[in-house]
Amino acid sequence: MKYRTISPSALVLQGKLSCAKKGIAFCKNQICCAASKFKTILNGSGYEECLDNEHIAENDDVNDDDADDGKYDSTGVSSDDEIMDNNPPTADDDIAVLGEEIPHCDTFSWTFPVEISQSTLDGRNGSSACSVIALIFAHEVWHNRLELQPTSSLSPPWVMLLCASIRVGNRLYDCCQNSLPHRFLSASEAASVAEQCVSVSVHSPLGVSVCDDHAPTTLVHQLLVLCNGTQGNAAMLIANEKMVLFIALGSQSIVLVDTHCHSLHGAEILLVWQHSLHQFIGACQKVLDLKDECESVLYYFQ
Repeated sequence: MKYRTISPSALVLQGKLSCAKKGIAFCKNQICCAASKFKTILNGSGYEECLDNEHIAENDDVNDDDADDGKYDSTGVSSDDEIMDNNPPTADDDIAVLGEEIPHCDTFSWTFPVEISQSTLDGRNGSSACSVIALIFAHEVWHNRLELQPTSSLSPPWVMLLCASIRVGNRLYDCCQNSLPHRFLSASEAASVAEQCVSVSVHSPLGVSVCDDHAPTTLVHQLLVLCNGTQGNAAMLIANEKMVLFIALGSQSIVLVDTHCHSLHGAEILLVWQHSLHQFIGACQKVLDLKDECESVLYYFQ
């Protein structure tokens, strides 16, 4: 018992609490692994085949952006303060994610390689956990007070945090996917799944569109509201069964985060300044394949 102590020091108590949290997280990891392995053993190899067949029947035309592979790849969940600790950087996390300015809209874009997205990271083949991942990522951006500047390479903390959020979000979704009401989750449903590691408050959904005679229901107006911070610190936009995340960095800039896989690249992060939001909407339409008249749902949360 070389390191045993009964000191009442606050630092010692904090250290003990941290060790206890890590022990609990480790136990959760082991239980989750054992549960998924046990289920596979009981049901034989037909278990995964059944899930795959069910997935194919639900959507024959599923694409890389929203495919749910239906496989258990769960190794547990993390507490709020341990997302980065339990998901240490890998070789994929150390890559340079190059950025470039998008002409005519004062927007900077960073695109990840195709291997880094919610549906491809660590060899996955599909994921529908975008809303869960978004809540975790946004919460950790606030928690770590991350800032973002238009540099040629994406800041390493953003790269590592995105990869960690994808891993944790996918695990949480995988662990409870059989009990979910449907594959694509609303912000409120995602908050219930993510509450094991983060706590967020989700506002009521708001219908928005790119073009509307009623200004308050346009996307650009709501992004201005997000910059002002009167509704929340971040917002999810769901359209065409796909979700992107908007995070306000102060009152002058907004970050768009899209964790889906695209035909030529993986996840994508865009940075725009408040004065360029009208031009930025065009980039949003491209990312989400939004038509002018397309109705979307926006959720503020904090």
